Amino acid sequence: MNKDNFSKFYQENAIGLFRYIYARVGNKDDSEDLTSTVFLKALKSIETYQEKGKEKAWLYRIAHNEIINFYRRNDRDEKINREMLIYFNDQYELFENHFDDFLDDFEKLTDEEKNLLYLRFSAELGFSDIARIFDVSVFAIRKRYYRLIDYLRMLLKHN
Repeated sequence: MNKDNFSKFYQENAIGLFRYIYARVGNKDDSEDLTSTVFLKALKSIETYQEKGKEKAWLYRIAHNEIINFYRRNDRDEKINREMLIYFNDQYELFENHFDDFLDDFEKLTDEEKNLLYLRFSAELGFSDIARIFDVSVFAIRKRYYRLIDYLRMLLKHN
Protein backbone atom coordinates (compact mmCIF):
# COMPACT_ATOMS: atom_id res chain seq x y z
CA MET A 1 0.00 0.00 0.00
CA ASN A 2 1.15 3.55 -0.66
CA LYS A 3 -0.15 7.06 -0.10
CA ASP A 4 -1.99 7.02 -3.43
CA ASN A 5 -4.36 4.23 -2.43
CA PHE A 6 -4.60 5.23 1.24
CA SER A 7 -7.81 7.15 0.52
CA LYS A 8 -9.50 3.96 -0.64
CA PHE A 9 -8.12 2.10 2.40
CA TYR A 10 -9.58 4.83 4.63
CA GLN A 11 -12.99 4.63 2.93
CA GLU A 12 -13.10 0.84 3.33
CA ASN A 13 -12.11 0.84 7.00
CA ALA A 14 -13.22 4.08 8.67
CA ILE A 15 -16.68 2.98 9.79
CA GLY A 16 -15.61 -0.40 11.17
CA LEU A 17 -12.62 1.12 12.94
CA PHE A 18 -14.78 3.83 14.49
CA ARG A 19 -17.31 1.23 15.73
CA TYR A 20 -14.49 -0.82 17.24
CA ILE A 21 -13.01 2.18 19.02
CA TYR A 22 -16.43 3.41 20.13
CA ALA A 23 -17.23 -0.02 21.60
CA ARG A 24 -14.01 0.13 23.59
CA VAL A 25 -14.14 3.81 24.60
CA GLY A 26 -17.88 4.48 24.82
CA ASN A 27 -17.70 8.18 23.97
CA LYS A 28 -18.39 9.51 20.48
CA ASP A 29 -16.03 12.50 20.62
CA ASP A 30 -13.13 10.49 22.02
CA SER A 31 -13.81 7.75 19.48
CA GLU A 32 -13.72 10.21 16.59
CA ASP A 33 -10.45 11.67 17.88
CA LEU A 34 -8.88 8.24 18.30
CA THR A 35 -10.04 7.13 14.86
CA SER A 36 -8.38 10.18 13.34
CA THR A 37 -5.22 9.56 15.33
CA VAL A 38 -5.05 5.94 14.17
CA PHE A 39 -5.40 6.88 10.52
CA LEU A 40 -2.83 9.68 10.87
CA LYS A 41 -0.33 7.29 12.45
CA ALA A 42 -1.00 4.77 9.70
CA LEU A 43 -0.52 7.41 7.00
CA LYS A 44 2.73 8.63 8.56
CA SER A 45 4.19 5.15 8.72
CA ILE A 46 2.83 3.83 5.44
CA GLU A 47 6.15 4.18 3.66
CA THR A 48 7.82 1.78 6.08
CA TYR A 49 4.93 -0.70 6.24
CA GLN A 50 6.02 -3.97 4.65
CA GLU A 51 3.44 -6.71 5.32
CA LYS A 52 1.42 -6.83 2.12
CA GLY A 53 -2.12 -8.10 2.56
CA LYS A 54 -2.24 -7.44 6.30
CA GLU A 55 -3.09 -3.74 6.24
CA LYS A 56 -6.35 -4.12 8.15
CA ALA A 57 -4.64 -6.11 10.91
CA TRP A 58 -1.95 -3.44 11.10
CA LEU A 59 -4.61 -0.71 11.40
CA TYR A 60 -6.42 -2.50 14.22
CA ARG A 61 -3.16 -3.11 16.08
CA ILE A 62 -2.50 0.63 15.95
CA ALA A 63 -6.05 1.22 17.21
CA HIS A 64 -5.64 -1.26 20.05
CA ASN A 65 -2.44 0.46 21.17
CA GLU A 66 -4.06 3.89 20.95
CA ILE A 67 -6.97 2.71 23.10
CA ILE A 68 -4.55 1.41 25.73
CA ASN A 69 -2.71 4.75 25.64
CA PHE A 70 -6.02 6.60 25.91
CA TYR A 71 -6.89 4.81 29.14
CA ARG A 72 -3.39 5.31 30.53
CA ARG A 73 -3.40 9.03 29.74
CA ASN A 74 -6.78 9.48 31.36
CA ASP A 75 -5.94 7.20 34.29
CA ARG A 76 -9.14 5.21 33.80
CA ASP A 77 -10.11 1.60 33.43
CA GLU A 78 -11.88 0.39 30.34
CA LYS A 79 -15.64 0.15 30.78
CA ILE A 80 -17.95 -2.26 29.06
CA ASN A 81 -19.95 -0.77 26.22
CA ARG A 82 -23.53 -1.81 26.93
CA GLU A 83 -24.64 -1.12 23.33
CA MET A 84 -22.13 -3.61 21.98
CA LEU A 85 -23.29 -6.22 24.47
CA ILE A 86 -26.93 -5.66 23.55
CA TYR A 87 -26.03 -6.17 19.88
CA PHE A 88 -24.03 -9.22 20.90
CA ASN A 89 -27.07 -10.59 22.74
CA ASP A 90 -29.31 -9.96 19.74
CA GLN A 91 -27.00 -12.18 17.71
CA TYR A 92 -26.70 -15.00 20.23
CA GLU A 93 -29.55 -14.57 22.73
CA LEU A 94 -27.17 -15.20 25.60
CA PHE A 95 -28.95 -13.23 28.27
CA GLU A 96 -32.62 -12.53 28.46
CA ASN A 97 -33.38 -10.82 31.73
CA HIS A 98 -29.92 -11.37 33.20
CA PHE A 99 -28.03 -8.41 31.78
CA ASP A 100 -26.24 -7.63 35.04
CA ASP A 101 -25.11 -11.25 35.32
CA PHE A 102 -23.80 -11.06 31.78
CA LEU A 103 -21.87 -7.88 32.60
CA ASP A 104 -20.25 -9.67 35.52
CA ASP A 105 -19.40 -12.63 33.31
CA PHE A 106 -18.00 -10.37 30.59
CA GLU A 107 -15.67 -8.82 33.17
CA LYS A 108 -14.24 -12.29 33.88
CA LEU A 109 -12.95 -12.57 30.32
CA THR A 110 -9.32 -11.88 29.47
CA ASP A 111 -8.46 -8.75 27.51
CA GLU A 112 -7.78 -10.94 24.48
CA GLU A 113 -11.21 -12.57 24.74
CA LYS A 114 -12.93 -9.21 25.09
CA ASN A 115 -10.98 -7.86 22.14
CA LEU A 116 -12.04 -10.85 20.04
CA LEU A 117 -15.69 -10.06 20.78
CA TYR A 118 -15.21 -6.34 20.09
CA LEU A 119 -13.55 -7.07 16.76
CA ARG A 120 -16.26 -9.52 15.75
CA PHE A 121 -19.30 -7.55 16.86
CA SER A 122 -18.31 -3.90 16.85
CA ALA A 123 -16.01 -3.78 13.88
CA GLU A 124 -17.92 -6.64 12.24
CA LEU A 125 -14.69 -8.23 11.06
CA GLY A 126 -14.60 -11.69 9.59
CA PHE A 127 -12.56 -14.51 11.05
CA SER A 128 -9.79 -14.11 8.48
CA ASP A 129 -9.25 -10.44 9.39
CA ILE A 130 -9.31 -11.22 13.11
CA ALA A 131 -6.85 -14.07 12.57
CA ARG A 132 -4.44 -11.64 10.91
CA ILE A 133 -4.82 -9.19 13.82
CA PHE A 134 -4.06 -11.94 16.35
CA ASP A 135 -1.43 -13.42 14.01
CA VAL A 136 -2.90 -16.91 14.20
CA SER A 137 -4.72 -19.19 11.78
CA VAL A 138 -8.37 -18.73 10.87
CA PHE A 139 -9.02 -22.16 12.37
CA ALA A 140 -7.52 -21.05 15.70
CA ILE A 141 -9.66 -17.90 15.79
CA ARG A 142 -12.84 -19.80 14.97
CA LYS A 143 -12.05 -22.30 17.69
CA ARG A 144 -11.36 -19.57 20.27
CA TYR A 145 -14.47 -17.71 19.27
CA TYR A 146 -16.88 -20.64 19.49
CA ARG A 147 -15.33 -21.84 22.73
CA LEU A 148 -15.79 -18.34 24.10
CA ILE A 149 -19.46 -18.27 23.08
CA ASP A 150 -19.99 -21.68 24.69
CA TYR A 151 -18.19 -20.51 27.83
CA LEU A 152 -20.41 -17.44 28.12
CA ARG A 153 -23.52 -19.57 27.64
CA MET A 154 -22.32 -21.92 30.35
CA LEU A 155 -21.64 -19.07 32.75
CA LEU A 156 -25.08 -17.65 32.21
CA LYS A 157 -26.76 -20.99 32.76
CA HIS A 158 -25.11 -21.19 36.18
CA ASN A 159 -26.26 -17.71 37.27
